[in-house]
Amino acid sequence: MDYYTTSDNEYYYGDDDDRDSSDGFQDPESELQWTSHKESCAKVITKDSLLAAQREDLQKAKDLLSLKEHRARTLLIHYRWDVDKVFAVFVEKGKEQLYAEAGVTVEELNDISLLQCSSSEVMCDICIEEVLANGTTTMDCGHYFCNNCWTEHFIVKINEGQSRRIRCMAHKCNAICDEGKIRNLVSARDPDLAKKFDRFLLESYIEDNKRVKWCPSTPHCGNAICVEDDEYCEVECACGVQFCFSCSSDAHSPCSCLMWELWTKKCKDESETVNWITVNTKPCPKCHKPVEKSGGCNLVSCICGQHFCDHTWNVIGGHSCGRYTENHVKKTARAKKYLLRYIHYHNRYKAHTDSFKAEAQLKEKIQLKTSNLEERESAFIDSSWVTNGLYRLFRSRRVLLYSYPFAYYMFGEDLFKNEMTEKEREIKQNLFEDQQQQLEANVEKLSLFLEEPFDEYAKDKVMETRMQIINLSKIADERCKKLYECIENDLLGPLQQGTHVIASYKSKGVAKASEHPEKNSAINVQLERPDNASLCGKTVGRKTNAAWQHQLRPSMSSSIFNNSISISVSDEESDELAGKMRVRVRRKRRKSGFHGKNELVRRILRQILKWWMVLLFLPVAGLLVFEALRIGRKPGPAINSELVTQQKSALSLDKKQGGNLNRLDPMTRVVGGVKQRCLNLLPPEEVQHLDVPMDKESTNLIKKVVYISESDTPYVEGNSTLSHQHTEATRFNLFTGNQTLEQREKSFKVNEATMVHCGFYSENGGFRISDEDKNYMQTCKVVVSTCAFGGGDDLYQPIGMSEASLQKVCHVAFWDEITLAAQEKEGRRIDEDQFIGKWRIVIVKDLPFQDQRLNGKIPKMLAHRLFAHARYSIWVDSKSQFRRDPLGVLEALLWRTNSVLAISEHGARSNVYDESKAVVKKNKATPEEVEVQITQYHHDGLPEDKRFNGKKALAEASVIVREHTPLTNLFMCLWFNEVVRFTSRDQLSFPYVLWRLKVLKNINMFPVCTRKDLVNSMGHLRKAKPRTN
Repeated sequence: MDYYTTSDNEYYYGDDDDRDSSDGFQDPESELQWTSHKESCAKVITKDSLLAAQREDLQKAKDLLSLKEHRARTLLIHYRWDVDKVFAVFVEKGKEQLYAEAGVTVEELNDISLLQCSSSEVMCDICIEEVLANGTTTMDCGHYFCNNCWTEHFIVKINEGQSRRIRCMAHKCNAICDEGKIRNLVSARDPDLAKKFDRFLLESYIEDNKRVKWCPSTPHCGNAICVEDDEYCEVECACGVQFCFSCSSDAHSPCSCLMWELWTKKCKDESETVNWITVNTKPCPKCHKPVEKSGGCNLVSCICGQHFCDHTWNVIGGHSCGRYTENHVKKTARAKKYLLRYIHYHNRYKAHTDSFKAEAQLKEKIQLKTSNLEERESAFIDSSWVTNGLYRLFRSRRVLLYSYPFAYYMFGEDLFKNEMTEKEREIKQNLFEDQQQQLEANVEKLSLFLEEPFDEYAKDKVMETRMQIINLSKIADERCKKLYECIENDLLGPLQQGTHVIASYKSKGVAKASEHPEKNSAINVQLERPDNASLCGKTVGRKTNAAWQHQLRPSMSSSIFNNSISISVSDEESDELAGKMRVRVRRKRRKSGFHGKNELVRRILRQILKWWMVLLFLPVAGLLVFEALRIGRKPGPAINSELVTQQKSALSLDKKQGGNLNRLDPMTRVVGGVKQRCLNLLPPEEVQHLDVPMDKESTNLIKKVVYISESDTPYVEGNSTLSHQHTEATRFNLFTGNQTLEQREKSFKVNEATMVHCGFYSENGGFRISDEDKNYMQTCKVVVSTCAFGGGDDLYQPIGMSEASLQKVCHVAFWDEITLAAQEKEGRRIDEDQFIGKWRIVIVKDLPFQDQRLNGKIPKMLAHRLFAHARYSIWVDSKSQFRRDPLGVLEALLWRTNSVLAISEHGARSNVYDESKAVVKKNKATPEEVEVQITQYHHDGLPEDKRFNGKKALAEASVIVREHTPLTNLFMCLWFNEVVRFTSRDQLSFPYVLWRLKVLKNINMFPVCTRKDLVNSMGHLRKAKPRTN
């Protein structure tokens, strides 16, 4: 899971200096330079490009809302320079509310418009003095005061650090003052303070942006780093300092930020000294000072003159050495245990730190050895295998030394005491330590071979050493990957706490931030990072000239890494990159001609934004003309060739599916070194006697769900009313009802009786089912359902069922008339009882949506509306064959785990924002649709967490197992409404609904291998045809 792809991933290391660091060593890995052709997602922006970047966002706001620059700046500062959020609030609440929240006033007012003559006198409400009209200033809100009062007000606010949003002085006025008027008034009295005001405005682009952090170098290099994607990453500034973007401390992966913070504090403070005192001393009963027994006599004397017994540590008179005090003994034993445990992990951490520093000296030795080898043997002129091995040694050693603080907290009781049982902790610790031990052994071997005097060996032995170093380097890289996979998937993944996220492992090291393109600017503003400044801000940098460098005095601690010279290496055997030391040359600044190109691009973009409606209309018109001409033509041989192509595709799909169809073999996985079944079903003889549990009273807050309909009296759960007429198919129609944003927000507020839109809004809404089919559906208590609309998929018969399930479980497949015709054409006909095999076929007419994907969401999500008397339902996508006993599945996934809803975790991603990018990339939805949905969710505050309520945030909904309770029914209604409102990709809306409906706790999100055990996946055979009128 890479957070960055970079174009200039460089690693530096330099000579030891006199600066103190938290660990006492400099990073030799940081000297190594890796060059990649991919563009970096982390950017370093110079002083000039900062202004250009700020103006770019300002221009977006100005073009969107037709605002002047100072008002656009005020708006963006309020919304922390998040243009997407500004757009979301604009769409959601309108322009007036957007301006009101930000304190922006757009009415154009003339200064004291009531006065006709500038020589008139007016009263200033602040100083209560008569002043001339031309000696006052009026802000956009209409309030005016004398220039002297305004100036004093601005000076105080600027000196207090509140200059980015200076409010009007009038009582209860939230309007933000015009920055141009502030600058004019302040510069007339104090030009230096006016420059400071301009600098603060520019710095707001850094300080108020969560995607940006200052580089924590000391002395400060003047740069800040901006990331485009995930904040849990490690980056390298242009100055060579590597740091964790999330917490701005040294790069510490695989430690989480919280673990590293606790570890560094533990190593610096006196907590372990206190532990030693607790273990080895006891307080004097008189003066309470700690006293250590130094001799063999049990009579101990304190410096205060008090005598007491060594056994009980009480005064001599009246004491008894034979009394056993269990609490005191346990406390001492516990403190000793904790101390020994800390000493073990600290010693290992310190040992690898010392090895890291010692191996840093290999650089010069390796350089000398390779030079000698090249002079002696021309065949060894390419020495990249040595430098690659040296780089891999540094990288692996870093992982090892940080793995010990991770293990200290992962398997201790400080953070995860209630997250794991003792047995689980022991299994996970053994798993981790096995991976750690293998990596450690490999790293020590690699270090040993690099220290050998191979320049003195014979040619054959040099070749043997070369192969050993190459193999060990590759193995070390693989071991690091395995260790990270173990941490992310087996250790941190199952935890309920989502606070521990680590930066992913990258073979090529920490991502090097690339430079942001600079642009010429006439404004000369000095930047500084204040001592108490927030570390959030846009990626900013500048030239390290003396005046600017002197101005920067950050309070951050020195990084443990430094840059000096660099060597170019490759992790593979490449003839292009030799492992020779070379001096690193900084990239030259682009010439002024480049700015002209940028200006041309900006002008083109402005014209596109101006005429975008016309540009959008032209291809649409062309497409309509093309379709009209194509429809007018007579069908020719091309149709036959297309039919042949489809038949060939169907044959290839049949061959592909042959391996999956009717498979019953169980899926397994390895847990703690033991192979286990992914789905642990009861034995067949026990499944045969399973029965549906008796109804029990709900303990949830929600007792009843009231479904909103077009009639005056809302439709209440239990009254089945299906529509009989078709209406126009749109996102919101007579089937769904037109849910407003206000109604949407109210539907997430949980009450004992909750009202919600849940389809079937009108009798004329569509999804018409015959009375015979409805009567059958009313008899179902447990149902397995699927659907195929538009003829996209075939019908796969369920397998692996017991006799009990055949008698107690309904199997219902919903078809439309297109699928019915397609299946009859292939010889699959419905019998007189409306069955095909085990499936009861229900034909649906007048589907409410043109998009067949939306029609499929109705039986998928609204089973409680279709099967009004069912207590349990299992949904299976039409591309899958259900292959397990339904009652056994209910027992394993719901009854045994005390859950009401079971659904599969997503196999590839864990975050809705990552999933949205994948949806667009795979053309599953248009970028515009996804952007509207994600913007709304971001505006609502949906976090980027990978886990909600202890569950993985992203689901794969091809199989849904649930109990029909008021709570789960409400959840499915809310989920359906989100799918209708936004995109048809239900993976995007599931995390949002789960996050909003926090009362749904007992949900079972089973792993991917369990889903694969439930069904045989066939894939979609054909593209579903749209609904026909």
